[in-house]
Amino acid sequence: MTEALLAQAFGDYTLKRKLGQGGMAVTYLAHEQISDIGERAVCLKQILPQFAADPKFRQMFYDEVRVTSLLSHKNIGKVYRAGELGSTLFMTMEFIDGLSLAELVQRVRSAGCPFPQEHALHIMGEVAEGLHAAHNQTSTNGAALNLVHRDISPQNVLVSFKGEVKIIDFGVAKAATNLSETQAGAVKGKILYLSPEQLQAKPLDGRSDIYSAGLVLYELLTGVHPFAGPDEHATIYNFCTRKVEAPSRVAPHLDPRIDGVVLYALERETERRFASASEMARALTDLLYTIAPGYRGYHFNDFVGWARDPQAGPLPHLSLPGVELSALGRSPTSSVDQALPAAPSAGGGHEASVVARSSDGVSPKTLWLVLLAALVLLAAVGTVLALLTFSRSEPKTLLSADEESAQATGEVADPVGGEAEPEGGTPSAEEPGATAAPVAEDVVADAATAPSPRPDDESAGHAQGDEAETDDAGLAPAGAVSGPAPSFALSPQQENQIRQVGAIVPGFRGSRVETVMRIVAYAQTEPEGYLGHLLVLCRSVRAQAWTDVELRLLQQYYEGRDPCYNLE
Repeated sequence: MTEALLAQAFGDYTLKRKLGQGGMAVTYLAHEQISDIGERAVCLKQILPQFAADPKFRQMFYDEVRVTSLLSHKNIGKVYRAGELGSTLFMTMEFIDGLSLAELVQRVRSAGCPFPQEHALHIMGEVAEGLHAAHNQTSTNGAALNLVHRDISPQNVLVSFKGEVKIIDFGVAKAATNLSETQAGAVKGKILYLSPEQLQAKPLDGRSDIYSAGLVLYELLTGVHPFAGPDEHATIYNFCTRKVEAPSRVAPHLDPRIDGVVLYALERETERRFASASEMARALTDLLYTIAPGYRGYHFNDFVGWARDPQAGPLPHLSLPGVELSALGRSPTSSVDQALPAAPSAGGGHEASVVARSSDGVSPKTLWLVLLAALVLLAAVGTVLALLTFSRSEPKTLLSADEESAQATGEVADPVGGEAEPEGGTPSAEEPGATAAPVAEDVVADAATAPSPRPDDESAGHAQGDEAETDDAGLAPAGAVSGPAPSFALSPQQENQIRQVGAIVPGFRGSRVETVMRIVAYAQTEPEGYLGHLLVLCRSVRAQAWTDVELRLLQQYYEGRDPCYNLE
């Protein structure tokens, strides 16, 4: 619904219409009086009072706007001015008459259609071009500015009704991100598009924006986010435990040649991604013209024209003429193939398919048959080698779970009685007066031997690292291991939620799964501390593996995924 006209004066501006409000600012369409020339339409953002009152934010805001006002590129929204009127901090930018990418996606979904892959490649290719320009921007003295957007998301990519694609909010993104150190939750709404470096609070460069752009592209193509959960807790947990599935496996209608480009942008290690946004832009553009040789700008304009009024008719389908690749100035072997290295290995956490390569005179079907034959031959050779190796090796004695646990804790099995005996002849914990040796410094003894907390000490137990509560039968759950004491505090509401879980779920209280839930809860407002706290917990898991009770709890709350699986 269009907002009512305001015609409200604001300094040299007349506020015409409210465009929207986010977590940090209210945005208006305004007219600016330019000397005696006339007026121009601008987008005016008024920063919300709680941000404008913070001296640290104000300084960062002015610094960033001063720098980003130097940006001039067809794929970046132009910043005109920033200032203060009364107690209101504001900035003016180029007014882009169109839709955000998030709104565009919603209109396509409302039509019951998947987002056209050709348009998705075109849009994100334009975004990558804008990012390259920003990453390589220099000051008036020629010094590199090393700009990083930090908040590439569907809300910060605009598509005009003229067919332009523009990135907005360069300066605001960094100021808001830095302020989150003092005001929890300032950027929590954008957790979906953070890069691994941002979650780990590492220094950032342009490859962080490449990862975020890869997430936006993945969501455009498949209609789903690779890490999105029902809430921010689950999203952060998925980010650290879930592998990214190839887009064409999630959405079978996609051309499988897309997989390699998308997953290359989504490598967790920065060194394994595209080296620059320009390299990503070239790969996306060449892939577009490989998949759709006849794609033209007017196809995108028709698509945007439909999005302006979806009720006027159905989503326009591409009508691509049979144009040869050479007619577009591109050879069949494009820079898509040259830009992409070999498919990421399993250690990279991705299962990517390499962009298909073709050559003159050889059909793709023939190439696939040759590849299949080679794979069968390799599998046969591998099987023979494995059998030969197995036949020459000595059989390994299998240990029971109890014996493996005994080895992990430094105990040795008694060759006569079969009972575990600690090294050095220390008496067994089952003998009268004996004391069991601790497994590790940050692992508390088995909850079955630990006293149950007093009811009046329930809230204080969390700060000390609670022992396991007793179950309905009055006995502590066997095999429970307390996690390391958290070094942070949760809000009263979060404490109450976790306390309620502990009251109804046997074995949860004092377990390391409770510690996982506390870390995830804390990361809702402080996402950059998530991995650091998780690493502390995982040292405990390496010293003593998850118990049966904890595995059951992980299955119940986190679909059985181990949060320490991908952590070194």
